Amino acid sequence: MLRLSVGFLMRHIGQDVPKRHTHFVLESRLMYEKSFRDSWLHSVCRAVSQIDEPLSKTISGTRQKMLQRKVTCFQYNQYGLFKVPYYRLANVDRYHAVQGVPGTREWVPYANVSYWTMNKMVRSGNLLVHRVHYTGWGTDPHLKKGGWEHRWNKVMQRNALQYSRI
Repeated sequence: MLRLSVGFLMRHIGQDVPKRHTHFVLESRLMYEKSFRDSWLHSVCRAVSQIDEPLSKTISGTRQKMLQRKVTCFQYNQYGLFKVPYYRLANVDRYHAVQGVPGTREWVPYANVSYWTMNKMVRSGNLLVHRVHYTGWGTDPHLKKGGWEHRWNKVMQRNALQYSRI
């Protein structure tokens, strides 16, 4: 006889994923997908509606102004057209849903996680890292001195090359 558990029946829609933050991470990824879908239409509409030169020999003057008004109205009526600039999108960590701004120290680009998660993974041993000193970046005196960098992708364990669990 089949028996469904009470806990399973009590779950709401969207709670079938084990982590609470999964939905937020997927939503932020979806924003990028929407931008890939809509960027062409948005940029073409903007270009046509803002140009102040004649579009062609047959369309200029009043006719062009009419076309530009129609295109602007068309663009305005595209409900859900994605036009948010990239810097406004949330970069969300896939492990703990911690947000970070890419290009700052809040975000670790090669692991694609926030600094908080990177620190947590390193300290808990989920991510094995070693520090290396690098020098020599062209002729700039500050960059030429180099500094310390975390290398994390490859570790030698028992004479065999293993990749970290990330």
